[in-house]
Amino acid sequence: RPPVPAPHAANIAFHWGTGGPAPGLPADNFGVQWTRHVDFAEGTYRFCAKADDGVSIEMDDQKPFIREWHDGSGTYCADVHVTGGRHKVRVEYFEHQGAARIQFWWERLR
Repeated sequence: RPPVPAPHAANIAFHWGTGGPAPGLPADNFGVQWTRHVDFAEGTYRFCAKADDGVSIEMDDQKPFIREWHDGSGTYCADVHVTGGRHKVRVEYFEHQGAARIQFWWERLR
């Protein structure tokens, strides 16, 4: 099933525990997707996601630079050179079973 579009969130930091992401949605076997346009200064950025279960991060509809699409939890990071200007950042998340959690952030390294 395609991921459910999530409401606009300035920060992605959700811990649903054993509940669903919204009333009427299942507690297991769901997906959520966030898309945001961000103005970046040129530089190298570290993008990180902490997820239980799967997570995929991409920019400007290119190949994901983080793709951990499996059951289990972990923290995943990728250092990416970003050109200056406006870019589309997409985060996709899926929950299979058990606890549901997703956190996503970035920092400029140089």
